Order: sequence, then structure tokens, then C-alpha cells
Amino acid sequence: MSRPLGYVHAFSSVSDAFTGDDAGLLQRVAEQLGSAFERVRATDHSTRLSAEQGLRRMLDSQNRELKELTISRDRFLRTIVHELHSPLMSVQLITDLLMQNATANLGEEQLAQLGLIADSGERLKALVGNLLDVSQIQSDTFVLAPEEFDAMPMIRDLCQTFSGVLALHGQRIELAIERPDEPLWLNADPSRFSSLLSNLIANACKYSDDGMPIRIQVDRKDVELHVSVIDQGVGISDDDLSRLFSPFERGTNPVVLNLPGTGLGLVIARSIARLHGGDLVLESSSGIGTTALFHIQGAQDGPSEAYRAGEAARAQGQSPD
Repeated sequence: MSRPLGYVHAFSSVSDAFTGDDAGLLQRVAEQLGSAFERVRATDHSTRLSAEQGLRRMLDSQNRELKELTISRDRFLRTIVHELHSPLMSVQLITDLLMQNATANLGEEQLAQLGLIADSGERLKALVGNLLDVSQIQSDTFVLAPEEFDAMPMIRDLCQTFSGVLALHGQRIELAIERPDEPLWLNADPSRFSSLLSNLIANACKYSDDGMPIRIQVDRKDVELHVSVIDQGVGISDDDLSRLFSPFERGTNPVVLNLPGTGLGLVIARSIARLHGGDLVLESSSGIGTTALFHIQGAQDGPSEAYRAGEAARAQGQSPD
């Protein structure tokens, strides 16, 4: 027996107001109403089903187009990197040779111009490297080469490297480490770790006012290394914070837009942190500075036995297994 759609009731204040014929009529009316409701319900279901199928087809089509655009974009980036790499290396090589001024036939002005070419070449080289990294990130081919190393000398070297630039603007780095005289052993990719920290320090330098300090705080929490880079610069609005981890996105602050940048550094930095089992976040508000915090896995008490054995083998002129 089918489930009823509803009920039809007839009421009267007069006793025995309805006859058997009235009841039959009411039954026929109810059956016709039921049939009408069934048709409406069937039509509504069919309409919804058709709409859902149409929406699904549209989403599938859009997903295919998005994948095709992503593939085309990645192919374009790889092509650009490949086409720029060889001529860039040639320009840098020739510039370096000319700057040696072996025949002493170049004056100070010419050497200064060559210096500008060399600086531009370095910036272009960095851009090409960033494009390559982003292309690898988006194609899931961005990989790490982890190894055990003491990160303390690297951190100090990076601070020293930036100190010269900072001094020109009256800025300085304040390095805060809980145990500054002890090694800080990591099992991580040293090149990527250096790139991650360098990017955050460079941003802090770039967007800080003259005379303002930049604080770097390093803490170890069990197997995690936590690093904060804190500046007192222009800061980042809430709207910009939500966009800055997308490729080629930059802040909308006029001060930021007037400075050189590609909008790739933070994308690469966060990817490095996440590949190390951690993450990178920004805490900021317009006008009060920014704190960039990242943590990665791999902190350890010291070198492993395997590392010590390898070092001992190398010291004896043997090849470690």
C-alpha cells in the first residue's frame, strides 16, 4: 500500500449532513488531488535532478579548464626559467670578466656601470630561482635534501650578512637565543632553511623604517625549532594578510608597492616550512609592524651516531657507507 500524501476532511455543524454520495465525491476529489500532487512532486524531483546534473557538468568543465590553465601556467614558468638561465649566466660571466679590468682600460665610471649590471644580474638570478621554486611547488616537485647540521653558525652568518645593509639605515638585528653558546642541531635541508630565514629577514629589513631594530628569536621545543622575525615596520592590513601567501600577491600599502618585490618569497618560505613538517604564519596590523613565525621539525640534542660515524670515516679518508 502506497504512503498517503495527505488527508481531506469535511466538517458540518449539522448532524448527518453528508450522504454516501457526498463521501464518494469527496473520495474522488481526494484521488484527483493526490494525482496532481504526485505529478508536481515528480516534476519537481526531475527538475532538481536535471539542475544538479547541469551544475555537476558545469563544475566538471570548470575543473578541467582550471587544470589546463594550471598546466599551461607551469609550462610557461618552466619555459621562462629555462630561456632566461643560459643568457643570464653569460651576462654575469662577461660582466665579472670585465670588472676584473685586466688591461686597466676601464675608468671608474665604466666600472660603476658594470657594477650596476652585476647587481641587476643578481636580482634577475634571484627572480629566476624564485620562479623555478614556485613552478616546482605548484607541480609537487619541490623537494628537500635533509641532512644533520648545526644551525647556529648559519643563523649568525645570516645576521652578520644583513648587518652591513641594515647599518646603512641605522637598523640592527637583535638575536635572542635561549642558549646562544650551544650548538643547535637540526635534521633539515640547510639550503632551504637558509632561504626561509633569509627571506623573512629581508622582508623585515625592507619594510622597516630607518633606525628601527629587527628582533630574531630562536627557541627549541622538543623536536621543533621555532623562529620569530619581528619588525616595527609598516605592517600588513587584515585584507592583505589573507592574500600574501598566494603567488605574485603583494600588499596594497603604497609604501610596499613603491619597493621592489615579486610576491613569491612568502609562498616559497611557507612551502619550505611545511615540507619540514611545520608552518609559517604572519601576525600584523597596519602601522605597528609584523611578526613572522615559523616552526619546523628536526631539532635534536646533537648529531646522531650515524652522523658521527660518517664524520669519523671521512676524517680517516674513508668513504662512509
